[in-house]
Amino acid sequence: KKSQEIRTSGRIGSGTTEVPFSMNLKQHGEENLERFYETFHGADINIQYLVTVDIMRGYLHKSLSATVEFIVETDKADLLERPVSPEMVVFYITQDTQRHPLLPELKSGGFKVTGKMSTQCSLLDPITGELTVEASSVPIHSIDIHLLRMESILLGEKIISETSLIQTTQMEMSVAT
Repeated sequence: KKSQEIRTSGRIGSGTTEVPFSMNLKQHGEENLERFYETFHGADINIQYLVTVDIMRGYLHKSLSATVEFIVETDKADLLERPVSPEMVVFYITQDTQRHPLLPELKSGGFKVTGKMSTQCSLLDPITGELTVEASSVPIHSIDIHLLRMESILLGEKIISETSLIQTTQMEMSVAT
């Protein structure tokens, strides 16, 4: 906990008094001993930053207090290291990669979907990739792409994980006639 005295104690007159303040999360030129992460609210893990204001009103009066949460985001200009060029991972989906029963038409005619996507993403940029339907023995009506967040925590010798759906994008397929 860091405290910063803005003004010395004394009497503040009636009316409105504005007290400007600022705090640097990291000092330029100094070794940054504390690491700041982006604000995150998950089911099991939270990273949040709060500003608390305490107003001490003397011996016979109760103190006043207020707390406000603020959000920390990464700004590319403030990164210590430039982002690494995106690494692409190639994936494919065939009847052999599925763990659930398939329709007989798919087993006999088969299907193949290939794609690639970037595995290193800036928090400020969109996640990018490509998807190619190379073969399908049955018509495809839509393709859903799900963005999931997996949170894991080590509890004793077990790793407990929870997966949450963040976003779904659906691409409708239409055939020109």
